[in-house]
Amino acid sequence: MIRSAFVALVALLIVIGPGVHHAQDRDSTLLFGFGTLVEVTNTTIVFNDMLSSNSEPRTVLRNEQTLAMGCTFEEVRPGTNLHVDLYDTPAGLTARFVHFEGCAPMVGIEGAIQSMNGDTLVIDVVASQPVGISNVVLAGSETQFTDCAGRIVTRSALSVGDQVKIGGYDNGSIIEATYVVLADNCPEYKTETVVLVAKRADGIAVTLENGENVDLEFGFGRPFEGDSLLHFIFSCDGRLLSWSEIEIGSTLRINYLDYPNAPDVLQDAMLEDGCPKGFSGVVASVSPSTLDITEKDGTTVSYVIDAASQVFSCSNRELTWADVLPGASVQGAWIEDGPVKKLLHVQLVDGCSYSNGATGVVIEKAENTVTVR
Repeated sequence: MIRSAFVALVALLIVIGPGVHHAQDRDSTLLFGFGTLVEVTNTTIVFNDMLSSNSEPRTVLRNEQTLAMGCTFEEVRPGTNLHVDLYDTPAGLTARFVHFEGCAPMVGIEGAIQSMNGDTLVIDVVASQPVGISNVVLAGSETQFTDCAGRIVTRSALSVGDQVKIGGYDNGSIIEATYVVLADNCPEYKTETVVLVAKRADGIAVTLENGENVDLEFGFGRPFEGDSLLHFIFSCDGRLLSWSEIEIGSTLRINYLDYPNAPDVLQDAMLEDGCPKGFSGVVASVSPSTLDITEKDGTTVSYVIDAASQVFSCSNRELTWADVLPGASVQGAWIEDGPVKKLLHVQLVDGCSYSNGATGVVIEKAENTVTVR
């Protein structure tokens, strides 16, 4: 909501650009703030400024030239989101114009539809909702109705007892809804490593990590051509794979939508067979042919060293195996090579330095230091 209003504000600045540039030439500073309205009087605007580190409400001046957009100063209610353009005058910071996001605060509620009467809905609100917000909703001609996948539905799709999520303007005794989401049968987004059991024209069957077998449909629009899952199956190096390359028994990393009362839908997948895997821990022992690592869970894992295995410092300078000693903290990568774990590379991480960033206002500067708040 804030972003859309900001875009509108930028568009307005473009339209009234010459006047604003003239004001910038005249005024020593031009400030911008946004937040929620606390109070508006004939001479002041008080708001909680999200751009300020001060928790106290901010008070700025308004005069006859201050322009109100989105709502009038007389009709706007406390709690409404606002964006304000400020300039410096001898009297103090003054609002050039204020963009209100409607005339009332935006609120959201969710629960089951208790009753319906024309455009009016009464919601049996869930217990976790904020106290003091009305459960009566006006869903008029401007209200958008969607399912939880974002598809447009009609008002006739709603019935008493349906679970809904509603957003709109809080006008005290009623909420004027901008959107109503039909929340029945909303999916849970899941990511799992699975084993491919079967391939079908419209989807796949897999075994989940818990041993459960599930069917997954391809996403909306059948996004593949012939036997190619061009939009869904990738190798771990980012290549698009043909469906014919994926064998039964392959290990896949998948993202999918788990619907309570509908077929689950595959979003995308990555073939994990042959992909490098990472490790970290402490060197337990090292020999010309194996590197034993004690990992964080206390288990010791052996990795096979060959001529292609590499050793690096934390600055990625190549080292020799003589630099790898028991007790050193390391991280690295390996791949499965038949029954063994083949080491690709190992990196020493003891004593590595890391950079950090800081932003703020410089409050003190010395010969060798800068203090930032």
